[in-house]
Amino acid sequence: MSRFKLYRTSVGLFLEDRYSHQKPLIIDFSRIERRLKQAGRRTELLVQAVKPREGLRILDCTAGLGNDALILAYLGCEVTLIERSRVISYLLEDAILRARAHHLLSQTAERIELICADSISVLASRSLPDVVYLDPMFPSKKSSALVKGSMQVLQRYLGPDLDSEKLLDAVLQSGVKKTVVKRPPRTSDWNSRMRPTQVVESRNARFEIYFQ
Repeated sequence: MSRFKLYRTSVGLFLEDRYSHQKPLIIDFSRIERRLKQAGRRTELLVQAVKPREGLRILDCTAGLGNDALILAYLGCEVTLIERSRVISYLLEDAILRARAHHLLSQTAERIELICADSISVLASRSLPDVVYLDPMFPSKKSSALVKGSMQVLQRYLGPDLDSEKLLDAVLQSGVKKTVVKRPPRTSDWNSRMRPTQVVESRNARFEIYFQ
């Protein structure tokens, strides 16, 4: 029996870990409505790092659950999500379609494009965006009780990003003017060959910003 099962109900598309008692994973953008309403505040580290504005073109090379992309799109950015996992891209596509039918999220979701592909290949084949955003899947150092169930399922399905540094190297060599990397807090620089221009950090997250 396969460990993971992808199935659809009237609610949406789910990914179930049959070896776990946790609830199946569904990506539901309506669950972060409260965070969206607070998204313009300067206290939001994502906002401090990216500096979103109307029409800013962002290439999110590590889509994950898509929550940060939704916030950036809510603030007027045109966001392209790249996800190389076919299954996770199905979950994201389902979430985007449901958001486009949601009365509060429809305009935001229309500013999100999803591509299922390898990020390095996409970066090489498209015109450069204004900002590249990276949020690699690092092994969690938190206890399982402190990590949200949806993220636990995602981490178990995808595993850690073993080529994260290769991706960052490709981004920095592409000529894009600004790159933002989200990392766990209290960590040393991910890429020792080029130090970030700026770092914004809290006890929950760290954003490394590279300007070229």
